[in-house]
Amino acid sequence: MASIKSKIYHIFFRLINLKGSWEKEISSGKIDTKSYRPVPPTSLYKKLKIEVSHINNKNVYTLSPFEKPDNTIILYLHGGGYIHSAALQHWQFVNDIIEKCRCTVVFPDYPLAPSNTYKEVYEMLIPLYKGLLLNHNTSNILIMGDSAGGGLSLALSQKLKADDITPPSQIILLSPWLDISTSNPQMIAVDSKDAFLGIKGLQMIGKQYSGNLDVNNFLVSPINGPLAGLGRISLFIGTHDVFVADARKFKAKCLEENVEINYHEYDEMPHVWMILGFPESRRAISQIVELINKPPEITSVS
Repeated sequence: MASIKSKIYHIFFRLINLKGSWEKEISSGKIDTKSYRPVPPTSLYKKLKIEVSHINNKNVYTLSPFEKPDNTIILYLHGGGYIHSAALQHWQFVNDIIEKCRCTVVFPDYPLAPSNTYKEVYEMLIPLYKGLLLNHNTSNILIMGDSAGGGLSLALSQKLKADDITPPSQIILLSPWLDISTSNPQMIAVDSKDAFLGIKGLQMIGKQYSGNLDVNNFLVSPINGPLAGLGRISLFIGTHDVFVADARKFKAKCLEENVEINYHEYDEMPHVWMILGFPESRRAISQIVELINKPPEITSVS
């Protein structure tokens, strides 16, 4: 049974009618920037060592413990539907992961739609990843992301493999947006349970982000991309998230292609619940920390 805190979340988001907000933003051309934090909150500087660098005039934040971190490097790609910067919850989540794993997190403020498309995103992330390879062993590099950043994490890994660049050792996908066409008919059955994501708004954003590229291309819809030879894949999803339909489809594709996957599906959990501070969030974070610190044998978990 879902926790009381998660149920309150559902009620609150339905009361404020958040579900259609992205559709309204794209239709009006007025993207909400006030609710998001593209820079780390001041409080984080007291807890972590934070350095900033720049690629293509965009900020890249490197966050690590003040004391010597271990060798693990996580390239974290935040969610926000490709139109929003990081939220406060992203920074809190990253801080939690760093405290528990003693790792370093590289957190790019990547270009956003509708002013940019997937092209500008890859023009930033490919050089960033190549830079990480110059200074770190591939076995120590992970890519992790939530929502749009989850889909991007998988797509980036596929792009690296296609370009003969060694992909990361591990990919951790949190409520990933795997298909920006948002055309899976199984989503309709879940739509009424999702208090956050609206299918029409997602489809509108998908067209903006893909630009002139076919929305089915793996660079924007990695569910259609190659899976062999990528890093170890783990996926976390909730049953009250419209993306669960594509997550299940992706799991089935992995099994069909004999690609191992750690699949974790949480009953009644909403979109990106793992960063929202629920009791279920703490359970998911413990599993994520285990993957980072001591990757287990891959098993499919339903």
